[in-house]
Amino acid sequence: MKATVIVLGLTLLFPGTTFGAQSVKRTQPIVYVALGDSITWGLSASKTCQPQTPIPVQAACAGATSFPAVLARALQARGHDVRIQNLAISGARIAWVWAYQVNRITPKANLITLFIGTNDFVDMGSHGPAVLKQFAIQYGTLISYLHAHFARARILLLNVPNMGYLPCCAVMRPAFESWKIGNTLIDAFAGKATIVDLVCDGALYNPRMFPAADAVHPSDAGHARIAADILKALASPKKPAASCPPYF
Repeated sequence: MKATVIVLGLTLLFPGTTFGAQSVKRTQPIVYVALGDSITWGLSASKTCQPQTPIPVQAACAGATSFPAVLARALQARGHDVRIQNLAISGARIAWVWAYQVNRITPKANLITLFIGTNDFVDMGSHGPAVLKQFAIQYGTLISYLHAHFARARILLLNVPNMGYLPCCAVMRPAFESWKIGNTLIDAFAGKATIVDLVCDGALYNPRMFPAADAVHPSDAGHARIAADILKALASPKKPAASCPPYF
């Protein structure tokens, strides 16, 4: 039953694709573009994949364990022809997405994930309201830009797990109020894009999901979980949770 729901959800996502009883008929490829920072880039994954132009996933990302590659292969396993372009940059803030990523998105993109905010939220904690205001303006303008220039694309916005509850950072938990503020801003775009509610996925706070040397980048298991959350959101979009104590 669960597999049937996912298939139906993906059919609605890509209406040019039809599913038969025993086979899948594809009329157009999924051209997936990943935007973001070091997590999307694949830092701490055992094998990364960052094709700068759209390349068939089987050629570009065989065996890669970063979440964009895992997601692309999962879509391919469901019968889709998938091309992947990963424009993420380690250390990126929202301004970097504007400066270095947006202008390189392939015009054929019909699936876009945006996972940005971790570094901006750290900056908010250090520099306060000015950074918050800049993030809010640039994030909102970016969503409007993506809708205007990629009208046929499905856009998914990933909110950010609360670092104060990751293994690295429990002692600094009181300093991570900016995570709640920043994620509230991202979740406010639920009417304009699909939110992937990572901050409220309790499984991501398991120590095995973030055991990297710096503990703020996911393991292969963490990347796989993020890909699974995106796939679930693609198949059955839901509004993000209004709260999920203690994380949000």
